[in-house]
Amino acid sequence: AGQELMHGTIIDTYGRPTYTYGEIQRLAKNLHKCSGFLNGTKLKPAKVAIHYSALAEKMLLNQTLAEELHYRFSLRDKIYQPLLEAGIRVDVIAPDHDLSGYDVVISPFLPCLDEENLRERLEEWIQNGGTWVAGPLADIRDANGAKMNTPYSCLEEWGGVYRKYFVSSNPRYPFSLDNGRTTGQIWYDGYELKGACAKATYDSDAFELADLVAISENRKGSGRIVVMGTVPQADYFVNLIIHYMKSETPDFTSSDNVLCVPRKGNAGEGLILAEYRHAPGALSLNRKATDLLTGTTYSGEVHIAPYDVMVLMYI
Repeated sequence: AGQELMHGTIIDTYGRPTYTYGEIQRLAKNLHKCSGFLNGTKLKPAKVAIHYSALAEKMLLNQTLAEELHYRFSLRDKIYQPLLEAGIRVDVIAPDHDLSGYDVVISPFLPCLDEENLRERLEEWIQNGGTWVAGPLADIRDANGAKMNTPYSCLEEWGGVYRKYFVSSNPRYPFSLDNGRTTGQIWYDGYELKGACAKATYDSDAFELADLVAISENRKGSGRIVVMGTVPQADYFVNLIIHYMKSETPDFTSSDNVLCVPRKGNAGEGLILAEYRHAPGALSLNRKATDLLTGTTYSGEVHIAPYDVMVLMYI
């Protein structure tokens, strides 16, 4: 539909510059300063992907399964945001998206694997070395939104587990797991092992789920299936995903309010960063870098001012 003309214009209806005029001029100058770097580099490809499905959203909207589950917001706040704030580049992909190139594909709250032959393509990708992090509430419905003759079409078989019990979470009384290292959210599936190994089990406060497996890992070909029976808290979840990433360690870390986007190409290598919560931030660089907007060179610990933007090129 385009921008809303009255409030988005640079020149008003009287032919006078609006308050954005100077900002647009500064933006143009800054783009010119870093144009060589921007034109000569590309985004470094993400190695982690999260499945988003409009079909899943509609199914879960019409089949209320858990008090805490609100598909789009749960996906954003419990899965995507923790990874983003940890500095991990993440793609959000549809079920028909090509899986090659990813180390890890995460499929939470994805009831149906029948979209675009996803089940078959996942199996091939896993066999060739990918790690599929599935669940909770993945592979529980057919294409018509109906239950199947078993709890899953393939997840128990691929994951080497047997689901014994399940229960929707009560946010006031979360179950703990892995000896109190984290608590679950949204949903709890309790598994028995049928060839897999346990990554985390439920603690005694989980009542009938106590000592059942909350998170498991199973080998399949050259890859792995990680079954998540619940969504652990952010730090625990992030460390779980990092464990399965094959990519090199990034040249930087940042506070969770500083978004960093790495780029690489013929013009060099570096990153663009922005503080987006109007709060002081921090960046830790393992390599020297020059901010193309100011000419300042940084290394080590860097203070980031509220709403600051930098275009850093490694030197």
